[in-house]
Amino acid sequence: MVKYLSPKLSGTNLGLAYSFGNVSGSTAANSSVQFMAKYDVRPLQLGLSYDRLRDTAGRKQTVLTTGGNYIFEGYKVTGGYTQMQADAGFVNSNTSILTNSGSSTSLYKFLAGASASTTGLKAAVFDLGVGFNATPLTQVVVAYYNTKYSADGLSSNRYDTFAAR
Repeated sequence: MVKYLSPKLSGTNLGLAYSFGNVSGSTAANSSVQFMAKYDVRPLQLGLSYDRLRDTAGRKQTVLTTGGNYIFEGYKVTGGYTQMQADAGFVNSNTSILTNSGSSTSLYKFLAGASASTTGLKAAVFDLGVGFNATPLTQVVVAYYNTKYSADGLSSNRYDTFAAR
């Protein structure tokens, strides 16, 4: 892996990384590219990341994530958006949202109904939340999540989730 992380300048960091796939005869197979940007000057924090992963067959998965926090008078307002796209049949031996994991949220169950005509997959998650410290030891968080899965040849699924803790 080759990576670079810039020094913090006016609250901003940038990063770039490339992982070689270690597949004989191919520089792209099983490779990855990542980019990140972060801005942190309180009370505002913003972040952006982009990941592109390729499996051993050259199929790709891309993930774009952005989000931020604004802190004021003990409250933290948080928002974010993540979009993932994957080619049909994408398989990654490292980290992937397309895993068969019963213990975490995954697209595996959604894709189980995919046929050979399925040519791709998209997932998008939007979140918005507010948190505050009710006492020095108790934090209250209220959040909303909007999740949408879609794939060619399959009907779209959309979930709205409200959470409080």
